[in-house]
Formats: sequence, structure tokens, C-alpha cells
Amino acid sequence: MLDLGFFRIGSERYTELNHSYGLTTLLREHSRRRSGAVLFSYTGKARKEIVRSVVDPAACRSLTALLRRRGGGAVGCRNGTDVPGTV
Repeated sequence: MLDLGFFRIGSERYTELNHSYGLTTLLREHSRRRSGAVLFSYTGKARKEIVRSVVDPAACRSLTALLRRRGGGAVGCRNGTDVPGTV
């Protein structure tokens, strides 16, 4: 999704300073599952409201697995590490 330009990467620092999100800082509350798709709705760079729908079956399975994991936090990586954040 990042490679295709579907999401901006984002960073914790940018999120803290601007209250906007990217792929690595999206929260569970920014997504929902709907009939074969995962929908994302969040504030992006320059305070633009972003709405994206992922419909690729393999991507939806992966995203759904991430969204079902315990804990809170971002879908992507957190705290400047390569360790996936909890969802």
C-alpha cells in the first residue's frame, strides 16, 4: 500500500506536532471492516481528511489479522523501531 502511494508513511513526531497520521501511525480507531474491505478514515498531512478503502483480498486478510490483535496503538511501527506496533 505504501509502495503504490496509497498511504503516506507518517511519523510519530509529525503526528505529535500536527495531529495528523500516516501509515505507521494509524490507530485502530481509524479503520473498520466492511463486507470484503477495510476502510480507513483519518486526518492526513495538511489536515486533509483522508478516506481509503482496501479491497484486495490478501491485503484485507492481513489487515484484519492486525486489527484483531490485542492491545492499543498504531497499525504500523512505533517508537522509531522496526518492531510492529500493537493493534
